[in-house]
Formats: sequence, C-alpha cells, structure tokens
Amino acid sequence: MRPVLCRQFCIEELEHSRDFFNNQNRLLRLLLSMFTLLSANSELVCYLIIVLNNVVSASVISLVLPMLVFLWAMLAVPRPTKRFWMTAIVYTEVMVVVKYVFQFGFFPWNSQY
Repeated sequence: MRPVLCRQFCIEELEHSRDFFNNQNRLLRLLLSMFTLLSANSELVCYLIIVLNNVVSASVISLVLPMLVFLWAMLAVPRPTKRFWMTAIVYTEVMVVVKYVFQFGFFPWNSQY
C-alpha cells in the first residue's frame, strides 16, 4: 500500500500501466527498455550509421557526412538543430543521385575499352 500523500497525485491509468509493465517477462522488459534507450538517443544511432557507412563504402563524396557529424553535430549542445538534419538529408539525397548517375557507361572514365 502506498501512503495517502502519494496516492492523491497518482493517475489510475499510469498505475495500471506500471503494474502491466512490472508483470511482464524479464526479456520483454529488457527489449522494451532497450527500445526506449535507442529512441531517446536516436541521434547517436544516426551518427554511428553515418560513420559505419563511410567505413564500409568510403569515397570522397561521402566523406562530407562524417565531417558534418564530427565538426557540427557532436559540437551542438544539447542536440543538433533542424538545419543540421535537413543539410544531412539533402546532402545524402544529392550524393545518392550523383553516385547513381556517374555509374553509367556514357562517361569516358566508366566505359570498358
């Protein structure tokens, strides 16, 4: 039983939600907690994916994104602004289109002799 002072500020739906969560399997609670952790730190997940992408498929044109992460995003406190995310998204779209166009054979450096 909880004290009277605490019960007057409790919301019944929150109590039911807390009880439901506490009655779940430990593995399910761990997975839900990890999902919440990833959701709360989604910018770090994005940074990691950008760096891993550059490690796997590095090129001069894709080097700009890790530079943006290390020189702009990680220095922004507490989080990067919407301008950073829009710049990263637009640059990624442009990078994909440029890489796609330059893989065709009508460019002299891509043709087979």
